[in-house]
Amino acid sequence: MTGAYTICNAREADMAEILRLRQIAYQSEAILYNDYSIQPLTQTIEQATAEFRDCVVLKAVMDGKIIGSVRAYEKSGVAYIGKLMVLPGYQNEGIGKHLLQAIESEFKGRRFELYTGARSEKNLAIYEKCGYVRFKTEQATPGLTFVYMEKTPDRNNDLLEIHPITPETRQAVTEFISSHWFETVMMIRGEAVDMTNVDGFITMEDGKLTGVITYIIQIIDIVVTQDYGLAAMALGKGAKAINQNGLVFTDANIDRLLMDRHVGQKLRRSGGRTKGPAKRVKEDDARFEAAFEGLLLTQIFRPE
Repeated sequence: MTGAYTICNAREADMAEILRLRQIAYQSEAILYNDYSIQPLTQTIEQATAEFRDCVVLKAVMDGKIIGSVRAYEKSGVAYIGKLMVLPGYQNEGIGKHLLQAIESEFKGRRFELYTGARSEKNLAIYEKCGYVRFKTEQATPGLTFVYMEKTPDRNNDLLEIHPITPETRQAVTEFISSHWFETVMMIRGEAVDMTNVDGFITMEDGKLTGVITYIIQIIDIVVTQDYGLAAMALGKGAKAINQNGLVFTDANIDRLLMDRHVGQKLRRSGGRTKGPAKRVKEDDARFEAAFEGLLLTQIFRPE
């Protein structure tokens, strides 16, 4: 499982390392299309540096090493996103999705546009899961067709915004943790963890703080939350997730639950009403206790 990483703005001095990352990450695309002349593999450091000056470039960093990057620029109200990549060995851990969400947060309220090759099925699936839809195709060469995808502001508003915890937001994080978890100090594998002093990210929807995900997710095995977006992030980190009623979140049900939330939000924005949660009863407590105990046993006796 991937360890803790941060997403932040890249510096011009990072471009040499990011360029090397591109040359490694895009090898799979070159093999797929049998074309080693694609721009990420042939771009010079001078060209990459010039691109940096015209774009917002983000990097994902772990232990001082850049393991992912994405860049975007705005023109006529459209944010054009490109060169989203994660170093092989760190893929399939949700880093690419977090980079995409982070770069979107840099251009709030804009229409987003990106493209990828028609045979890059994994890329297409990731973008569609993040709310992008196809709107045109364009043949670049006899062997390469680009699929162009877009996400409008309305679609973007239905997705979770992710921001790093900063000194300015730490008080709000402390209040959120205190009101949702009651005790701000938790015992994790026998050691006290001060939840008000950890680093990580906050999740927001419509400008409201909805969740906190911290780097201690690397040592917490089980996350209890009723926030589907936060549950999805926990699953992406390799943790188990369960809600207060004993529903265990899995890769098999999280996409459907996120879509249900999306539909409900659209209905409420259009003036409709959705049914609220039922009053909690003793059976809910028993169901949660049984499901939580089952998860604990699974985690305690899992093979290392």
